[in-house]
Amino acid sequence: MLLTGIVLTVLGISLVVLSLLPRVLPRLEEVHPLLLVTVRLDGLTVGTSPLLLIVLALLYLLLLLRQ
Repeated sequence: MLLTGIVLTVLGISLVVLSLLPRVLPRLEEVHPLLLVTVRLDGLTVGTSPLLLIVLALLYLLLLLRQ
């Protein structure tokens, strides 16, 4: 019973924080292009992070070369 209360409390707090995030975070157009790049195709917006892709590629190469 205690665990259920804790889970519901954490869920409620996270929902409140998620609803406040759009007011605090900058708009997508204001984010540095190295952190986020968005492309719009026929009403569909796709976003990716070039920095994240570079880090993941380096990790992949590092793991590949360790074998």
